Amino acid sequence: MKILIITICLTFASSLSALELLVRTDSKTVKKIDVSELQGVHVNSECLREKNHCLKILSQEKKVLPKKRTDQTIGNPASDFCHSAVGSSIILEDKKHSEYDYCLLEDKYFVDSWDFFKKYKK
Repeated sequence: MKILIITICLTFASSLSALELLVRTDSKTVKKIDVSELQGVHVNSECLREKNHCLKILSQEKKVLPKKRTDQTIGNPASDFCHSAVGSSIILEDKKHSEYDYCLLEDKYFVDSWDFFKKYKK
């Protein structure tokens, strides 16, 4: 009986970590992105499939980019960090229209910008 309960709990817990997000590729097209956790960073299934290559990209040295802002506002540091990794900031949303800031690397790896920033900022 204990094994069955543990199995159910693990299955339930692992289903909570997977998340389906949506990205708009143009005004009419929406693409689904399945997101799971990889070493403390939420990434898409493509990154999980190519785990070694994706982790190599995440951990490589970031290029320091000059600030382009001319005003006195403070930007999003996770987004700035994404750009220093030669990525593109992109907003994904869930079915309830909650928004998530993601970094798109090599046009195929979606990585949660804040997870990426917190784990790999040096």
